[in-house]
Amino acid sequence: MTTYLVEWTGREATMLRRALRLTAERFAARVGVSPRTVAYWASNPAVAPRLSTQETLQEVLDAARPEVKARFHELTRTTPSDQFTEAVRREALAMFASVSQTIQVGAL
Repeated sequence: MTTYLVEWTGREATMLRRALRLTAERFAARVGVSPRTVAYWASNPAVAPRLSTQETLQEVLDAARPEVKARFHELTRTTPSDQFTEAVRREALAMFASVSQTIQVGAL
């Protein structure tokens, strides 16, 4: 199953992270962005990442195992936007809190 998106948004990036079952930190490292960017995508599902990042997201999806692609397809197909927005809002708040604590501890 090949899934090619014309334009990636924060919603699809978040669904890819969920399909891969990665933490924000591990997903950020794989895509080449900061965990804060991953949290931003999660809390702003309509935002479009930079074109180079969209290409990387597509490459990550293309290289994923078939079961990951199937989960991604199912998540993007069946997640109503209102449910997605609420679930991701809660997740993003938790990620921001985690990233903020890490930054504060690292600054000490």
